[in-house]
Amino acid sequence: MTIEPYIKQYAEAKKKRLLNNDLIRKERKEDAIKRIDRAVKMRERGLITEDDCIIRICDCIKY
Repeated sequence: MTIEPYIKQYAEAKKKRLLNNDLIRKERKEDAIKRIDRAVKMRERGLITEDDCIIRICDCIKY
């Protein structure tokens, strides 16, 4: 069993929540989405583990 589909689903859900949040500035949203996409690409290339990818997606916005 692979966790890849779940990571992609989680990334898409996180991006959707960011886009629907009116309290975050547009620039911060764009930066967070780029971080999410970068984490998923790094995982697809095998540069980071699944756990690291999920952590990067969770920490895409630094308050």
